[in-house]
Amino acid sequence: MERAEQRYHISSMKRHPMFLLLTKQWGIVHCTFPNLHQLYLGWNAGMKDIICHCEGHHQHQLLSHYFGNLKVITLEGYEQQLLPSYLYRLLALPNLQKLEIWSSYFKEMIFQSEEDGEEKPASLLLSQITELRLIFLSELMHLWKEKEGFPNLRILHVECCRKLKGNLVPSSVSFRNLVTLRVYGCDGIIKLITHPTAKSLVQLKQMSISFCKNIEEIIQGGDDDDDEISFSQLNRLELDHLPKLESFFSSGNYTFSFPSLEDLVVNNCQKMKMFSQGLSNTPKLHKVLLLERRGFHEHWEGSLNNTIQQLFRQKHAMIEEGENPEEDQSSPSTSNTQNLTEEVENSIKDQGNSSTSIFE
Repeated sequence: MERAEQRYHISSMKRHPMFLLLTKQWGIVHCTFPNLHQLYLGWNAGMKDIICHCEGHHQHQLLSHYFGNLKVITLEGYEQQLLPSYLYRLLALPNLQKLEIWSSYFKEMIFQSEEDGEEKPASLLLSQITELRLIFLSELMHLWKEKEGFPNLRILHVECCRKLKGNLVPSSVSFRNLVTLRVYGCDGIIKLITHPTAKSLVQLKQMSISFCKNIEEIIQGGDDDDDEISFSQLNRLELDHLPKLESFFSSGNYTFSFPSLEDLVVNNCQKMKMFSQGLSNTPKLHKVLLLERRGFHEHWEGSLNNTIQQLFRQKHAMIEEGENPEEDQSSPSTSNTQNLTEEVENSIKDQGNSSTSIFE
């Protein structure tokens, strides 16, 4: 009963008495949703009508009055190329923390005015957002381009956004507060992040990159030939089903420091010959996990680079002998696809936990 009070779907709200109260043209709206924490909006939900009736100088105050405790909004099925400006009035509510966008055709995370066509980046306007999930956005070309975009973002999930090209974000983007990064099924990405963006990940604790068939490298090199990058908080790293991945980082003589890293999964990365060209300091790491016939098996050859190189040699020795080292491992058409389908269904039933990382 408590959940029913905290979540509401407006895909069928036009027939609901609350909607009629909100959209009367001849009076002050008296209906509020003090216990509403999560809101799902389909493309035909009628939210534009609700917002447009909250007019005048106190528009933001009125929306805060109606949805004062709203923390999570899910958008699904929008056909516009840019975010309609009327959504900004709702998404800018001060208590909103989490934004999910599913199965829509947005090309850019930009609000566009329906009156004069003026465009404003969502990453700067929605500075209060701490969790962003973008899933099945088939036309999305960029996450955002602004250096200080989403400054308080702590969790970022990007899944099945296949038109993202090159890098996940431009080199100017900083992720100084990001704690969790998950990228799944984004086939247009070649180098996940650039060297400057990597150096900003000082709070990152978990990174999961999986089923991105064209990724060649996680970090793209910079201009410096000799530098150090420290992931001081990173304790879990998952690299799964990345058939073109050759290394985590291959440029120059960079030193990588992972003082907190304890769990590392490298699975179905057939071309990965080494972890990095330079030194990798991993004082707490004593195993690399690989999915084999009876579950996860531990491998360790004294150092991270030695272990990755040994796994590569073993894998290719098996191929030369006519064996398939991946035949007993999970494939996109079975367990992972099933997990992702369940994730879609569960997101509407139970907002808040849609990750299916193999760490969990």
